[in-house]
Amino acid sequence: MGEKRKKLVIISGKLVKGGSERVISILAGHFAGTHDVSIVTVLSEKVEYEIPDTVNIINLSRRDRLRLLKAPLWLLGLMKVFISLKKENSVLISFVARINTLTLLANLFTGIPVIISERNDPAMDKRGPLTKMLVNLLYPRAQCIVFQSEYAMSLFKESIRRKGVVIHNPIGPFDQYKMSTKKKSFVTVGRLSEQKNQTMLITAFEKVHLLHPEYELHIYGEGPLKERLEALCLELGVSESVFIKKPIDNIHEELASHGIFVLSSDYEGQSNALLEAMELGLPCISTDLPGHRGIVTDENAILVDSGNLVQLADAMIGLVEDQQKRERISEKASADMKKLEKYKILEKWNEIMEALYEE
Repeated sequence: MGEKRKKLVIISGKLVKGGSERVISILAGHFAGTHDVSIVTVLSEKVEYEIPDTVNIINLSRRDRLRLLKAPLWLLGLMKVFISLKKENSVLISFVARINTLTLLANLFTGIPVIISERNDPAMDKRGPLTKMLVNLLYPRAQCIVFQSEYAMSLFKESIRRKGVVIHNPIGPFDQYKMSTKKKSFVTVGRLSEQKNQTMLITAFEKVHLLHPEYELHIYGEGPLKERLEALCLELGVSESVFIKKPIDNIHEELASHGIFVLSSDYEGQSNALLEAMELGLPCISTDLPGHRGIVTDENAILVDSGNLVQLADAMIGLVEDQQKRERISEKASADMKKLEKYKILEKWNEIMEALYEE
């Protein structure tokens, strides 16, 4: 008889376009050839990433549920999934704090090895008192806790840090998309939300537009602020030069065609979009965020203070007017991001996974 295939269950809120969801799609694709992989979603049945046909997607979301019943029903649904597994041949991976606590609660009576992954900036992501309490109580029960950065890990108590490992987001390689000819344009990718601060980006772009009206701004994202951002474009007189578009499947090919990437977020765990743009060789401007330190530097990007409109506008104008600087940081960024290429990062996931499967 052949060796039994190992089982991997990944628990997520959803599989729509987003940073953690992209990492989940990469992990699912990587392990699908050697493991029986399932993905459990609790917030949405929508799937916006390419997932191998062999991956079993289990949707626990239901629109007809009363809000108060949702968490208990998610918990029961997860318990049912976990109970169906064989402890000695299975591993769970959970993403995002609230889902992590649900996973750990549901796993209390099955004892399957669990890897949980912290995303976003734990100090800024508006997790409530209940989530914070559950994190402190339950995270020490995980076998391994993946953080995107040393900074994120430093925010937790010692019993949690002891289980921690830093694994950066996997990116690229995107060599096939790289282009030598670029549009006269800025581009950004991200949910249209307060966190991403596209309001500041559009306002800064208006300053650029006055000096360089040939430049455009392309924003790829959906979210609650779409109408407000469109109204701001009209108010500032840049609506014919700012394009707010839905996320697309061939985003890397599209990114590569633009001149300069800008990340204006107030906070991030670690921005896939920024790192991917850097790997593609785009000169990048970013707010200086603690989760990026050690990866994004003032040698491979232009860094500005979070929320500083003047610095952002000056950086955008400065890059438009300095081709040598664009070329210098582009070359450095592309070289530096090689260490984050998908195959190297997935090796780290392989290592922590193999340690958890019981023989």
